[in-house]
Amino acid sequence: MKINEIFENMSYTGTALKKAERKKGIQPGTTEWFQHWFELPYMKEDVSQGQLNALEKIVDKVFARVGIDVEFTRHFLDRVNDERNGEPISIQELGRLFAKEYKQWGKPIAAMGPDQALMKDLESDINVPFVLEINPRTKMLDLVAKSVMRKKDFRTSNKVFAVEDFGNIPNLVDLILLAVALKTTVAGVKILFKTAQGYKKLLRAADSVGVKLANKIQREDTKDEMMARMLANQKNRFWDAAVEALHRLVTSQTGRQSLGGYAFDISRSFKDMDSKELISAYKQKYS
Repeated sequence: MKINEIFENMSYTGTALKKAERKKGIQPGTTEWFQHWFELPYMKEDVSQGQLNALEKIVDKVFARVGIDVEFTRHFLDRVNDERNGEPISIQELGRLFAKEYKQWGKPIAAMGPDQALMKDLESDINVPFVLEINPRTKMLDLVAKSVMRKKDFRTSNKVFAVEDFGNIPNLVDLILLAVALKTTVAGVKILFKTAQGYKKLLRAADSVGVKLANKIQREDTKDEMMARMLANQKNRFWDAAVEALHRLVTSQTGRQSLGGYAFDISRSFKDMDSKELISAYKQKYS
């Protein structure tokens, strides 16, 4: 029996999925991990108590890394299947929301201490108000998801942890690799995303350096805004990303160019980056 043919028996399903997870070497907390658990045909209907329990167990394991235990209230289950949501909220949408929240805001949420706030997915318009409180028994922070609703203009006076899907925009390391392949700057790569012709250049460059890009064009203004936000969020990670990009070039294309040559190409992608300092940082990390 294939994994996507398993009937809705949460005990049997969970065991089979766990075996498949180990066999495929899927790492917990990654996008692939949440897709593996929550994007199968039997997970497509209204959210059941069993599905929510399974999600809670998995999200718990991820957020435990930052000292948080996640719980869903009974009202959360009632509200997730409420007709007021318009389009029904699926278990895979909830899985993606918590995956993105952990990746972007896991540590800041843990640093809040006892408080209340809101998780907001700008891609799906799903909102999850939650309370943080100290568990007297475990001494961990309990994140209690009180409710959920799909509402675009949901307002609150509490702190909002908003996430979105950057779609086919690569991460910063991949942006550097694209800049090297095109002999341009990271800013130059950003400009190419804005036009269909420029995007075709990016696709060709991506093939040469092993960067995955979806072959589709989004609206120009949306693409530009998303890229700007991504670069702003990662501006303090340029140096680490440059070192990682150098490592990827050296290990995947040994012999085609020297370490110094690759470092020089990467340094040209940034303003005021010294190739010698980049080589020194690379050797310190990977020697």
